[in-house]
Amino acid sequence: LSQLGFDVVNKARMGFTLRDGLERIKEIPASDMDGAVVILGFGGNDCDFDWSCVSEHGKEGVYSPKTPDDEYEMTYSSLIESIRERGADVAVTNLVPIDANRFFSHISKDKDSGRILNWLGDISMLYRWHEYYNAMTERVANETGSLLLDIRTPYLRSHEFSSLLSRDGIHPTEKGYSIIDAVICSSFEAVFCHQGQRGNIAV
Repeated sequence: LSQLGFDVVNKARMGFTLRDGLERIKEIPASDMDGAVVILGFGGNDCDFDWSCVSEHGKEGVYSPKTPDDEYEMTYSSLIESIRERGADVAVTNLVPIDANRFFSHISKDKDSGRILNWLGDISMLYRWHEYYNAMTERVANETGSLLLDIRTPYLRSHEFSSLLSRDGIHPTEKGYSIIDAVICSSFEAVFCHQGQRGNIAV
């Protein structure tokens, strides 16, 4: 984005959930956000579970993701509203699809994979659950009138999907990130550049 004339301020952190995002926004002076464009990329961490707990208790346990699904859309909408109150525009990325087999290997490493799988029902449940949060993310973007940065579709259409994700099955490789960069730059050039907006905060 810097090559398009935006001053990029990266406020993102690995492992952040929507609640973390809400707290981070409060720490940013309103003067720094006025006229900026804030990119939000949540969902992947929000839908994750405590796999050690699942491994220990299996089907006998009751588990909640980091951001429960019945709170996710409301919390996301609240975050967007909070940002707009500070004078910034909002763009929302949907979720990069996961490789369920790789991700299962990652979350079950040094754990009881049988208990985790028994609770899931099948490995593909990991993909479906992640896709469910993606659908909610896209719905929030649509209902709040936020720009949706569709980084998901290029992954789904790729014949080299396996090369776009790292060994954990969820984080992009350098090649995968290059696709994300291209989508974001193309969207910003089409939507924001003609408005003269050059501030950007990534959350």
